[in-house]
Amino acid sequence: MIQQIFLELTNVCTGRCITCLNRVMQRPRGIMPRELYNRLIQEIRSVGTTQAHLYGVGESYTVPDHMDRFRFAIDNLTKSGIAASIITNGNVVTEIPEGIHAFDISFNAGKPETYEKITGLDFDRTYSNLQRLQKSGEFRKAAKSEIHMLVFERNKDELTDFAHLFAGWDVTLRYGFKYDNQHGLVLDETLPEFRDAQRLPCHYVLNCLNIYWDGRVVICPHDFEGEVIYGDLDKQSILETMSSPLRQQKIREHLTGIYKGICENCNYNVEFEGKYFAIRGKELTSDSKLWLEGKTLRWAR
Repeated sequence: MIQQIFLELTNVCTGRCITCLNRVMQRPRGIMPRELYNRLIQEIRSVGTTQAHLYGVGESYTVPDHMDRFRFAIDNLTKSGIAASIITNGNVVTEIPEGIHAFDISFNAGKPETYEKITGLDFDRTYSNLQRLQKSGEFRKAAKSEIHMLVFERNKDELTDFAHLFAGWDVTLRYGFKYDNQHGLVLDETLPEFRDAQRLPCHYVLNCLNIYWDGRVVICPHDFEGEVIYGDLDKQSILETMSSPLRQQKIREHLTGIYKGICENCNYNVEFEGKYFAIRGKELTSDSKLWLEGKTLRWAR
């Protein structure tokens, strides 16, 4: 069984985040053909997954017919009990599709100058857009709406600033301390308290399928250039790529503690527990304070 499927509508992105390799990616940019997209949504219903992510390494809201695609996916996947989710940088979000299970915005800073250095996006434009979504009640369309701050060396002193930006909103604020080094190609800025040398069989390898916009299936969302390709959904079914000999080999390697190739220097496959903290925006005020005590996030109104 595949627990999660990542469906890359596009690898075009509005941001140039220092935490992401999209900014230097060499593979062709494009949008998943609608015919392929529709077929894959129907196939996903039959493979036994529980969650479909309507994004890859790009910004799904740059796709011209994004709302039609979201609606098609939600309407069809929910019939089979499959939760649909979207992660976005929020910069060009138009509206939130009714019935989406999880809607997650990556913001990653509490101060304008830090935000712009980390994401390459204009702070005022993005924040104003999110304020519009809040005022119009868009966040309430999703079962779970979250705004996420990945905390690392460059923004570790902005926990309270981030909280103040979204205090009182109809969202959950999620602080994540699990910094991913993109299989060793991004400087690891994990805070010392959250570094973990013990590696585990990777969730992406064991339980997920990652589908490029052109139909190729690769090992994980951190494989930006297609180094490990399981198959091509222009020519195969999802079930066939799930049974790919190369995929089975990678699963065997991970289950026996062997991490080779793209996996060799990756820090993703370490423990998740104790590295994420969630606070409801409605519980925060402009006077709230947040701080770290060891590996615990503390907060007070």
